[in-house]
Amino acid sequence: MSPRGASLILALFLLFSLSGCQQEEPARTADNSFEDMPEQVIENMEVTFTEGGRRTGVLRADSVAIYEGGRIKEGRRVQVDFYDRQGEHISVLTALEGSYDSEAEEVHARGEVVVVSDDGARLETDELSWKKETNRITTQAHVTITRGQDEVSGYGLSTDPQLEDFHILRDVQGRIEDVRQITE
Repeated sequence: MSPRGASLILALFLLFSLSGCQQEEPARTADNSFEDMPEQVIENMEVTFTEGGRRTGVLRADSVAIYEGGRIKEGRRVQVDFYDRQGEHISVLTALEGSYDSEAEEVHARGEVVVVSDDGARLETDELSWKKETNRITTQAHVTITRGQDEVSGYGLSTDPQLEDFHILRDVQGRIEDVRQITE
């Protein structure tokens, strides 16, 4: 075989060999699977909750990943402003992250969760949920509620967003300085 023929055969062999090489997609892990990928990402999202045409809450988040056809929204740096029946602002919730289920109309807040009422009461916990239907904040986590010099803590909680009608479920401890606030 001539050197020219050998070169041609070698070139054809390389061409066919390289054409069969395809870069395979890397295997997906739980952290990088298609199932975990959001359908949409929104910056500076705001959702207003209403009942009978009046505002009951406003949910804000710096960034939101949307899943399940828009039903579940996972947000970072979450804030929820709560309003009473007259539309007056009563409290604000802040958290590092949270989710909103638009079908169930529930907000779940996680990470350094704080609720501060406009009259100065403060709730601190690691996680909590708020349901629009009941207008109640609940958690099974440890909570601390302070109002002035008074402080009550324990595990599990059900309260209104204004932090006036709260029930701590177990291991309740507290320090009450101003008994008049309790009896009024």
